[in-house]
Amino acid sequence: MRRLIALAVVLVLAAPVAAADFPTRPVELTVLFGAGSSADLLARKLADLAGKELGQPVAVVNRTGAGGAVGYSYVKSQAPDGYSLVWNSNSVSTAYHAGNMKFDYTAFAGVAGLTSEPVSLAVKIDTPWKDLRELIAFAKTKPGEVRIGNSGRGSFTHLAAVAFENRIGAKLTHVPFGRELAVTTVLGDKIEASVQLPAEIMTQVTGKQVRVLAVSGEKRLASLPDVPTFKESGVDLTM
Repeated sequence: MRRLIALAVVLVLAAPVAAADFPTRPVELTVLFGAGSSADLLARKLADLAGKELGQPVAVVNRTGAGGAVGYSYVKSQAPDGYSLVWNSNSVSTAYHAGNMKFDYTAFAGVAGLTSEPVSLAVKIDTPWKDLRELIAFAKTKPGEVRIGNSGRGSFTHLAAVAFENRIGAKLTHVPFGRELAVTTVLGDKIEASVQLPAEIMTQVTGKQVRVLAVSGEKRLASLPDVPTFKESGVDLTM
């Protein structure tokens, strides 16, 4: 499945709020990822538009950590009055099953579905691998030598990287970073590859710093028309 993005609020409202009366004060939107991430950029755009429509400001606050559990726990602790929103994703389930929080998705109510995103696998531009098949061939002959970055233990990108590892039958070394570090560190010498959302590496792609080898969607992306899907590259993986 793709990474699903939605807005959610604490499930049970303390008291019914008439639509005409809401909001009477600023609304806070918690984003589980750092500044500059695709979630952060989309949330800030949405907050600007929503604030104009609602007549009250919508403040975006980045609360990162523990695979999303920090942000979810904060919103869960707030009054269930609709003024505390969270930029929700698949991480609400992964954080729970990883043991990072004691409540699951049923603690929240969906407000709006926003988007769904595949992931991409990228390598530094000067690596010898020109396509996914070459990377896989190397990984099979050199078990554990390909270090692959992700956004954090239990994150969607981590799960995607593990799924890729299982599909190809080769040992990879998983390196959890914060979302921003997983993008920038591939430009250094700490990892050879990174699994991230395409929007988060487009600056490096257009700057010819990284090469995207494959995307996990069912079809190619309009923004990366020359990049094949995992399936096109011989890996039975769609997320």
